[in-house]
Amino acid sequence: KECGGDLFKTEGNFTSPLYPSFYPPAVCCKWTIQVPAGKEVRVKFNIFRMKEPGVDTRRCHKDYVEIMGNKYCGEIPNLALTSDSNIMEVNFCSDMSYTDKGFSAEYSAYDPLNPCPDKFPCNTGICIPLSQKCDGWNDCGDMSDETNCKCEKDQFACANGLCKPYLWVCDRNNDCGDGSDEKKCSCELNEWRCGNGVCLPQDVVCNGKTDCQDGSDEASCESSRSMCTNFSFKCANSECVNKVNAECDRVHDCSDQSDEAGCDCGTRPYKLNRIVGGVNAVVGEWPWQVSLQFKTSGHTCGASIISDRWLLSAAHCFVNDISPDYRVPDNWVTYSGLQYQFKMADAQMRKLTSVIPHPAYNSMTSDYDISLLKLSEPL
Repeated sequence: KECGGDLFKTEGNFTSPLYPSFYPPAVCCKWTIQVPAGKEVRVKFNIFRMKEPGVDTRRCHKDYVEIMGNKYCGEIPNLALTSDSNIMEVNFCSDMSYTDKGFSAEYSAYDPLNPCPDKFPCNTGICIPLSQKCDGWNDCGDMSDETNCKCEKDQFACANGLCKPYLWVCDRNNDCGDGSDEKKCSCELNEWRCGNGVCLPQDVVCNGKTDCQDGSDEASCESSRSMCTNFSFKCANSECVNKVNAECDRVHDCSDQSDEAGCDCGTRPYKLNRIVGGVNAVVGEWPWQVSLQFKTSGHTCGASIISDRWLLSAAHCFVNDISPDYRVPDNWVTYSGLQYQFKMADAQMRKLTSVIPHPAYNSMTSDYDISLLKLSEPL
């Protein structure tokens, strides 16, 4: 199939051959983008994937895209480049061996004196809404939108220079990315720390009413079994036990012992010396461990592959009443096959389109702590 050509419009799209299928081997294409005089060219790659085992992404000696003398390969999220004139050449070449999905790109003409009208110009070449400047999130991809920021009165100044809402301080989540929002979060000696981080006087504990919003002040009390709350375990005889995870803890809390009935399921027949599986996973086999990375926080949670489009993870990674952004699929990036956090060359990066926590998940007891995650495209 022929590829490449001349592009003369002020904006448009182009892709690698056969996209979204894998591009063919042994092919070279050249696109020449020309916009009106006085303008310059911006190219943004929405998808960029040219991975091959053993390839040094600093050299890109096999499949690559070349722009202005620089070669790009591997898997690169949010790659954006700009020209220094009104003409840009984009070269794509594949060798005789492995192929991959390739790329999908869009180009546009822009005024170099005003590259992002009514928007913030990132150093990566993309434009973002002004509202995303100094909002605490790495929207540009290189943190250029989060530098030289002055935090507002309702924001917390992280040690790394980010600004985060004060509501997120001491919520047991590393929102800053450097942990500075979770330092000095202990309550006083005469106070009780609720499960959501709120400090209350010690005398609220086990006083027969729910003072913490999450009910943690009454969750482990030796109080009357007749007191039932949303955090109680209900025995078969309708009595209630106010204890975290009373079921199957090898202690008979119910007078009818129903809290320990049917607890053989899940007991290990023998111990393993590793947490998952006991042996090294082979490339390509399932379930493969996945790193879930949340915006500027880096690795936040883990997951396992259960099919080419679905991952299995924990609900507590996404259900957070104080930080609703954890529920937003666009805020997450997944890396499948990643064995070391700083060696991503062999990992497959995907975004999420759906986050589905179990509807019965209980953040206090950790019951039903499970979520399904749908990938943006198959592995």
